[in-house]
Parts: sequence; structure tokens; C-alpha cells
Amino acid sequence: MTTTPATRRTPLVIGAAVVLLVGALAASLYACDRLGGDREPTARQWTYLPIDEVPAQGAPFHPQFLSSDGQTMVAVGNALDKGDTSPDLNAWYTTDGLQWQTGDLISHSRAPGEYSTVSGLTHWGGGFFAVGARTSTQGVRSWLGTTAWRSPDGKNWQRVSIPPHDGSLFNLPTLYSDSVNVYSNLGGSTMWRLTPDGSEWEEFPLQGLELCSYRHDAGPGGPGLVAYGHCSDDIPGETVEAGAEPRIRPAILTIDERGEVNEVSSRIRPRLLYETAGVARNGETLVAAGFADLDDATGSSSGAGSEGGDTGPGDGAGPGEDTGPGEDAGAGEDTGPGDGAGPGEDTGPGEDTGPGEDTAGNMRLVVARSLDGGVSWSPATPLPVEPPALPNSAMVDRMVHADGSFLALGRVILLNKSHPTIWESKDGEEWSSRRLPTFGDEGLLSSAATIKGHTVVLAALRTGNAAVKGLFVDFAVRSDTTAPDLSPTPEATPASDPVALLGTWRGNVSSPDGSQERAVSLTITRVPGRGPVTSDSLSGKIVVGNLATCTAQLGKPTQPPGRPLTFGVPSPSFWPETMLSGRRPYCPNAFEIQLEAGDQLQWSGNGGFTGTLTRPGADGQDSSEEPG
Repeated sequence: MTTTPATRRTPLVIGAAVVLLVGALAASLYACDRLGGDREPTARQWTYLPIDEVPAQGAPFHPQFLSSDGQTMVAVGNALDKGDTSPDLNAWYTTDGLQWQTGDLISHSRAPGEYSTVSGLTHWGGGFFAVGARTSTQGVRSWLGTTAWRSPDGKNWQRVSIPPHDGSLFNLPTLYSDSVNVYSNLGGSTMWRLTPDGSEWEEFPLQGLELCSYRHDAGPGGPGLVAYGHCSDDIPGETVEAGAEPRIRPAILTIDERGEVNEVSSRIRPRLLYETAGVARNGETLVAAGFADLDDATGSSSGAGSEGGDTGPGDGAGPGEDTGPGEDAGAGEDTGPGDGAGPGEDTGPGEDTGPGEDTAGNMRLVVARSLDGGVSWSPATPLPVEPPALPNSAMVDRMVHADGSFLALGRVILLNKSHPTIWESKDGEEWSSRRLPTFGDEGLLSSAATIKGHTVVLAALRTGNAAVKGLFVDFAVRSDTTAPDLSPTPEATPASDPVALLGTWRGNVSSPDGSQERAVSLTITRVPGRGPVTSDSLSGKIVVGNLATCTAQLGKPTQPPGRPLTFGVPSPSFWPETMLSGRRPYCPNAFEIQLEAGDQLQWSGNGGFTGTLTRPGADGQDSSEEPG
């Protein structure tokens, strides 16, 4: 036997030890990798910014809806003025996601005797589009119909034509976009699509889907439209036993580029129940969330069809309390904070008790992915829930695709309190979760948008008018950040001296849809014996129309804080008393005026009539309009 010299034995022993150590380390790393193979991807960090600390120039910041075209982010919202009983509608815009400026939507959303509220906001090729409703403030509050606004940049807004909704449906209109077209629905069996140039609304009948309500769209990140909500299988006119739960099922509607309409939610397995909690898209990839019974191995429920095929009605009965199309906040009402779809008792915004009260089966919040626009779906899998919150306590209010990731905006229940939670996934399959600080007993995450790599999420209260309490942002906010000083220079400020209003002003005013036009002659004078000319000392006369006229002395003007000068029209006289139609000529109950640079007087009266008046000689008056 050959003996190894001592001088060689030592290096060999060391080498063997090194090999063993490296091998053990490699095995450990492999084992750790295997054990961690199902670990969640890392979630981004979020910072909470109370609404009072958001740097906003102009009107107080109270957003309810967000939208972004990638370069500009726009928010719109309603808020009650102190001491007022009707909301003011405002718009704000930002180019960095943090510092906001106020647009001029308020000047196009309110007129004497009426106000407007917003129910949807989206962006498309022509800029930004919003829809809402008009309400009368004269006597008993009454519905005046729907309205719409358009803006190229979030700063400058104008009223535009609205789709020919069924006027008998007293719901707020919903709004959707596929980035090329704008769609709207007010309940019922028709979807309306605005052509890319904004000139015409096209009708899309939804045969077989008359009892479906679509709360939101999946975002304008792909071809065609994808909207979601629920359908009812209750037969209109059929007697329902007292205490019986409505039969509702999820709904995911697609309208492709050829205009073909499909309902694709029934292709998901295990089959979703009750209603679709959220859908987001990135091109042809769709990710849908909802509740499913994981013990239902076949994925079928009463009325379920075959895989990838059936789009007909199913029973889908669930314990959510839904009052059906026309009363439900789906097809016409809820385009803001989500309904928290789930098998708990949902009696509307602010009253959802969540899935924790339903003990039938293994009910979980699940997500499913489609790579072909909803034709086929991967098996639905549960969203992860961070302990100590229970897995069945999760709810989703909205889903979006933002900054390269799918985000599920929702909440979990922990110690009987709702905790906002954001789930995130790059591909729609592997999800991480981040439980956020609470900001209210009924807090929820209602909307999100991204601009230049910065994502902003609205944190709202579920109760009341979905008042926003703050923002969650995924970028650092410096403590010294303030709103930009964009106050107009003295040279650019319109003249506010009441003396500048004295004299005669003439021009034409038009109804919101432009179908009616009336001539206005306004003479503003000073009340004798009142000393220096002030707003309180102004009086005058107004004449509206030519062949048929309304003539009136002006009442004492008022000027609420931050609002234009308002004149009442207390005792108008009409000539003739009535027209051939049996109606009197148009006459405002009150009107607002605002003097702008260039010696132009912006006039706004009730009924939505607006226009520009100038001094005689600066702008001729057209006397060819119909009798007013």
C-alpha cells in the first residue's frame, strides 16, 4: 500500500472539507428555494396622505373618481358647500400625481335653480369624459335628466351631447371606455357608444342581457369593451315569495372591435357566485375576481353551462340583497366606490356585511385569468390573506391594471374592523398582499390611476356620499411639499369693480344640448341714493327673446363666497302670455354673471342656458331664433 506523505494529506483533507461544505450549502439553498417556491412576490410600499394634506391649488380637494391618460391624471367629485344643501361639482388635474390644480368644471355644472352631480369619469382618444345627472333646486328636488362633459386636458371643460337614455329610468348613468370609444348605459337593454370624433352616439342593443347591471369597466387597456357586474334571473312580473333571496349571478360583458356582444363570466371554474367583484385588463389578458365555493369540484351551480360555452342565464342565487335593475346601483348608479360583492348581506353601499356571515361551503375570494379576452380561463384560485386575518374575510371593491401590475383594491376583516388591503400581481397568477393602515370604520379603496410611474389610490368612506378621506400613493412624499402658486396675476384678473358691469349687454344663450337659443338683453344700472357703486346697489332689467319675450326687473343681487354675482328674476312679464304650444316663453328664475377679460360677460341661467354677452357694437345679436 502506498503511503501518502504528510505534506500532501493536509491539502486533500481541506479540499474534501470544502467540497462537503459547498455541497451542504447548495443543498440548503435548494431546500430553501423549494420551501419558498410558493412564497408571494414582494408588494410595493404605500404611503397614506390625508386629504387635507394633499397639495391642491384652487377649490378644496374632494375627488370621487380618478382617470389618467399616462401624462395627465384627472379627478372629479361632488362636495357640499358649508351652509348649502346641494353639492358643487369640481375637477382637478395633475402631471405628477401629487400637486393638483383646479379645472373649470364647476362653471359648466351648475346654473341657477339646478345643480349637477357626477357618476362616472374615463379617458379616451379625445381626452376625458364625465357623465352625471341634473337636479332641480326649485321647491321639491326633482330629476332633470342626465348630462355629460368633455375635456382635452382636465382643465378646460364643456357640456356635450348625452346619449338618448330612456328618460323613465331614474338612475345615474354609468360610463365605460376602451380608449378609442366611450360607452354609457342607464339600465335597460341598450348600451350607447360615442364615435371616436365625439359627434354621434351609436346604439348597441344587449339582447338577452336586459336584466344585467354593469358597475364598472375593466379599463381601457385593450381592444373592445369589457364591463362587469351582475345579472338577475328573476322574471319581471313574477311573484316572489316573501323573504326569498333574489337570484343573481356574475356578469362580464365584452364588446369586441366588430361590435359582437358576449357574456363570458360563466366560463370561469369554479363558477363565480352572486356578482363579479372586479375585472382588470392588460391587452388581451383579463383578470377577474369574485366569490366561489372551493368545495364545488365541478364548478357548476344551478344553471351552469359547459366549459367555455354557456352564456345563458343560471340561477346563481346568493344571499346578497339586490333590488334588480332600475333600483340597483349597478347599471346606473355605482361607478365610484365598489359594492364589495360577496356572499354576505349586501344592502347597498355602506351596509355590506361581507362574506364572513355565509357559512355554506368553503367560500373564498378567488381570481381567474384569461389570456384571450375572456374566451377561456385558468382555474380560479384564492387570493392570499395575511394572518391573523381569516382567509374568508377578504373582499375586493375594484380591480385595475396600473404601472405594469394588476391591483385588487379591497379589504380584510380583522378584530371586527375593516382593513384596506391591496393585492398585486405582475401576471395575474402570482399575488402578493399588503394590508394598509385603517382610515375609517367603513373605509374602502375606491379607484386608482397611474401617471408617469406614480400610482394613486382613493381611500373613501363607504357610508354617506363616499367621502374621500385621503390617498394611498406608491411614491415618497416630502414633508415640505406644497401646492403650486398658480394665482392669476393682477393684470390677468377679470375686472371685479361693480362699475364695470354698468350698461347694456346683449348676446345669445343656448340650452345644454344646443337645440334652443334665445336672445338676451341685460341692462345693469345703479340704484339712486345708495352712495358709491357696490354690488348691493346694482339693479336693472332683463329681456329674453325677440318675437316672444320675458321682461323683468332684476332683484337684489347676491354673491356667495367663491361664486359669481347672482340676480333673481322675481316678477317677470310675458308677451304673449302663452305661445301656440300653451307654454310661456323661456324666462330664468335667476341667473349668474361673471365679467371676464376682453369685456365679455358670461351668463348662466336656470334650465342650463349659458352664453356670452357683450356691449352693443362688440357682438351683433341674431334675431332669427325661434320665439322664446
